[in-house]
Amino acid sequence: MRSVRVRLRKVLRDLALAPGRTVAMILAVAAGGIAVGSSLGAFTILSREIQRNYGQTVPASATFELGSEASEALVDEVRARPDVIEAERRATVLAQVDVGGARHPMLLFVIPRFDDIRIARVFPEQGARVPPTGTMLVERSALRVLGAGLGEARTIRMPGGAVRSVSISGIVHDPGLAPAWMEQTGYGYVTPETLAWLGETGGLDELRVVFMATERPEIEAASADLGQWLDQNGSAVHEVRVPPPRMHPHERQMRTILAMLSTFAALALLLAAVLVASIVAARLARDTHEIGILKAIGARTAQVALSASAGVVLVSGIAAALALPVSLALAPRIAARLSTMLNFDLASTDVGAGVPLVTLFATLLLPLLVSAVPIARAARTTVRDALDAAVRSPGRTTLFGTRTFRRLGPTMTLAVRGTLRRRAWLVATLAQLGLGGAIFVTAIGLTDAWDAWASEVEATRRYDVEVLLHRGVPDDDTSAALARATSATRVEAWGEAAAALVSPRGLPIARTYPDQGHGAFRVLAPPAGQTLVSLPLVRGRSLEDGERGATVLNQLASSLTGGDVGDDVTMSVEGHHVSWHVVGIVREVGSPATAYASQAELGDLLGTPDEARLFRVALPDGASREAATRAIQSSLESRGAVIERVTPREMLRTAIGEHVGILVAALVALALMMMLVGALGLASATATQLVERTREIGVMRAIGATRRDVVLTVVLEGALVGLASALVGVLVSLPATAGLAQLMGTLSFGTPLPFVIAPRAIALWTLGVLAVSFVASAVPAWLATRTTVRDALNGA
Repeated sequence: MRSVRVRLRKVLRDLALAPGRTVAMILAVAAGGIAVGSSLGAFTILSREIQRNYGQTVPASATFELGSEASEALVDEVRARPDVIEAERRATVLAQVDVGGARHPMLLFVIPRFDDIRIARVFPEQGARVPPTGTMLVERSALRVLGAGLGEARTIRMPGGAVRSVSISGIVHDPGLAPAWMEQTGYGYVTPETLAWLGETGGLDELRVVFMATERPEIEAASADLGQWLDQNGSAVHEVRVPPPRMHPHERQMRTILAMLSTFAALALLLAAVLVASIVAARLARDTHEIGILKAIGARTAQVALSASAGVVLVSGIAAALALPVSLALAPRIAARLSTMLNFDLASTDVGAGVPLVTLFATLLLPLLVSAVPIARAARTTVRDALDAAVRSPGRTTLFGTRTFRRLGPTMTLAVRGTLRRRAWLVATLAQLGLGGAIFVTAIGLTDAWDAWASEVEATRRYDVEVLLHRGVPDDDTSAALARATSATRVEAWGEAAAALVSPRGLPIARTYPDQGHGAFRVLAPPAGQTLVSLPLVRGRSLEDGERGATVLNQLASSLTGGDVGDDVTMSVEGHHVSWHVVGIVREVGSPATAYASQAELGDLLGTPDEARLFRVALPDGASREAATRAIQSSLESRGAVIERVTPREMLRTAIGEHVGILVAALVALALMMMLVGALGLASATATQLVERTREIGVMRAIGATRRDVVLTVVLEGALVGLASALVGVLVSLPATAGLAQLMGTLSFGTPLPFVIAPRAIALWTLGVLAVSFVASAVPAWLATRTTVRDALNGA
């Protein structure tokens, strides 16, 4: 027992002799532990809660779009099928809403019984639970898009041409939808009576079904069986929409962000452990003579190792005691922030027992495991080796670097020698600051890559306003009218149609969500000689004017259909099955899966050879897009055209930016975290080296060096490390940026982000790390020079 107390006192004395070094180790490990615990905790909370939120809506396995209204009797028959859990009839109408001087798409979900919603449930938050006729409930995330609140009204423009002022009678939460502000689309919920009041006669033509099957192949097979049964019973199926089973529209994005954060948090903790190991190695090297004496009086290798390990365990234990409560408090806040951005609620912020245990064991054990190598090496030191070390030079300084820097004077030579003296410390510090720099440069580079994407949208789309109509109109007459109304420099009329995959049994299947945006698939037909769109060709060739039997796919359509250059792809276009030969693949940012085909062929296929649904308008320089949009709307409506969507080009840029806000925020937070760990590493390493070099500083002072000379030497050492780490950071950021650009771009739009290295990020990080190096070096160096020459020469 007495021996244990003696060892404990020695451990405490060793830690107390260098308080700055001890505090730096504790803070670095605690920072890594906080990063690990908070990221894992947020991952646990959000993964559970997004599934709970989405699951409690009871999302439809499949939505059947019928050619006529679904009756209650039909719904009852479908419910009675053995492979069906639940069925319900609905309608979804894409309208427009006036917001200020602009118009936004407005999805109206028509629900027959708000008091008995069985599929795609919504949850009342304020106001009416059942909207009175002539009013609507609004999804809470859409209030930002509509710029309105409870009790206010907005003008709704229906596909049939009716224009009504509809008041907001209630606010609901629909966790099954992507946030409205990300999609730049309003979400409203109305009764069939309100739909009729709005002038629509289509009725409840959607049949939403929840199957017993839970995987996509089984769901699509069950959909094919039900689709065949519906056709046989007089209910024609135009299309079936099968979204990814049990997955929120943005769940993949969220999981990727959190996995990335957790990975880099683990790296931060690992680097903190490396820092501890390097400090322990330096201390043990300094105490080699003491270890030899202990061995000479009978100490065993295990006892020496145990004494050294106890110090690491004590440091890790204090760090864990700090990290655990902070990470447990931080995880719910991170989860709450991300859940708000993804529009779902947290019913519980409990992280369970696993996260604290993983955080505790990682924080305790990782520094000990990394330190095991230098501890074992020092513990195996023999008495002879220890005595020999007392008379050996503390380090070799014959590397090419010292000879190179001699030309710059003795101060630089001393700085280089000091930097290269402890190779393990140097590697650890470069790794910490280098990784922090890599993350920072990567974060800014990816932000610039998103801006480059947005610039590509403008460069490849040389129109200012895009108008999609509900039904086709004569293209030449309409184009001429739009040109007169807006003084446009060019107007192009494009063919447009909804597309879907074709199941092995011939059923059109669209893999899209109820918002009809995520997973959408369409066919566009450019006019001959079009010049307003020029998409980068990835492989193959462009479509020739009038070419039939061929198509060019964008990257999302290629992924969706599995088609590549040289393949034949079969799809359903507005209910018509067609097989086209793929001649090219283009990159298209900010658009859904799209197949490009001949305008003449699409017109013949749909029976509308001289009509167009999509008009793209290029305005003169300096023209007001807002005024032009109003003129376009007025001109089309005066001709009896029904507008489905008006999209100024800047709205597309805004939507792209909203989709990446979460990713960019996560990367910036990650960079700041790594900067903290890197700064701690540099400060502690500098302090450690100064403790080891007390005698050397005394010698320098004794032979005439001033306090300024000593401080300058140490500051130059810190600057060299800072500059070297900046170089390491830039080099590491190259593959990191390329990898994350591939991941994030593919995750969002099916194509890698452009590879961008931001010069301003490199400059900012270099200046920042030099500032940190100066503070971390100058302050302890100045304090060290306050020691008298006599005390320094007597110091160990």
